[in-house]
Amino acid sequence: MNYILMPLDTHYDSGFGAIAESFREAAKTLRTANPDPAFFAHLPQSFLFRHSVELFLKSEIIILHRKLRLPYGTHPHDGSPMIIDGGDWKAIHRVHSIGILYEHWKSLINPRLNELKDMTKYKADWTIVDGADEWVKVIDSVDPRSTYSRYPSISDAEEDRSKSPFKAATPEELFPENSHEDRKIMALVIENADGEFVRAYMNEKGSEPDKEYMAALEAMSEMLYNYHAMMRFELTSGF
Repeated sequence: MNYILMPLDTHYDSGFGAIAESFREAAKTLRTANPDPAFFAHLPQSFLFRHSVELFLKSEIIILHRKLRLPYGTHPHDGSPMIIDGGDWKAIHRVHSIGILYEHWKSLINPRLNELKDMTKYKADWTIVDGADEWVKVIDSVDPRSTYSRYPSISDAEEDRSKSPFKAATPEELFPENSHEDRKIMALVIENADGEFVRAYMNEKGSEPDKEYMAALEAMSEMLYNYHAMMRFELTSGF
């Protein structure tokens, strides 16, 4: 791919795709190094995957508008990129919702499946894969503003509890009667001065928080990575 060897400002998509690839590779590296995080390592992993999804969508929207000469509303196709949000066109850097970006992306591809196939050398199938709509719903339900993995939610204690690997636990939950011998937990137990139980927090091996969210991010990032590669080969001549 030629664009990898060129400055970002010379890329066909203004550099969004190359940066998306770098975030995806960083996420995969962290995931491989720590596949079963006990503490909060899942948060930078999910942020990197989510940001790759956002940037891939923006890259591919730009490529399609420029290649097909589709205007951004009343603005020219080769002007500053914009995203349609509820009937309003907004500057691309102001939109971070995966759901909004995905709907714009789909609106460019679905009505033009045959047109896009006919204009490509290898007659690629542009059909959006099954499951993508559901992945986006999961992602947007957890992190619509790209803040979930980056900041504590000071005003939403429930959200912070959901992203935490350690959960409040009762003595019965720490030591259930029917516990398996190979069960492994990590726990903090707090007692008073008399040695009486006050509260406890427990992390059970294999109980990664946000598992569905992470799975949706990985699947969406993989799908968009493949679309991005196809567009660079077929639509931009590698630039």
